[in-house]
Amino acid sequence: MYHHKLIRFHFTTYDIQCGTDIVNPGTSRCNVMLLADDAEGSVISSNLHHFLYARVLGAYHVNVIYTGPGMRDFEARRFDFLWVRWLDVVNPGSSGWNTTKLDSVYFPPMNENYSFGFVDPKDVLRGCHILPAFAKGKRQEDGIGISRCAKDGKDYNQYFVGRWVHHLLASSDFIISPQVL
Repeated sequence: MYHHKLIRFHFTTYDIQCGTDIVNPGTSRCNVMLLADDAEGSVISSNLHHFLYARVLGAYHVNVIYTGPGMRDFEARRFDFLWVRWLDVVNPGSSGWNTTKLDSVYFPPMNENYSFGFVDPKDVLRGCHILPAFAKGKRQEDGIGISRCAKDGKDYNQYFVGRWVHHLLASSDFIISPQVL
């Protein structure tokens, strides 16, 4: 199993240009959004909402040789996946485009079945910015969490989702660009 420090997600911008989001699980740029599955029995309880949000804890790939029914050959094939910690929407009906409010999300308790999961990187729409709701306070006042892997020591009780992450043009000769990682 191979661990990766950076993931790049390519997408089409509103003006039909190619954009790239760089997600680094070791920094604050570690959140992604996916389209929600409208099917019943969805993994996340907020299946009334259009998007799923997650914090990427790790990016990996393995080389797999499939030996079950329908096997073609003994060639190893690359399989990419992300290990994520899901964010759940506080109230799917009170946020979104129709109400002109930012989505409010929180991390479900870590002992829930849907708190962690694996995601195919092809299902990720793009990175998103998760802003702490400072007024709601921190989960752990002492800063000590249950899991260093989940990075829960610094969790807030609630967050706001900034869906659109882009680099700003401050003036004609000064561009704020992403930090080289």
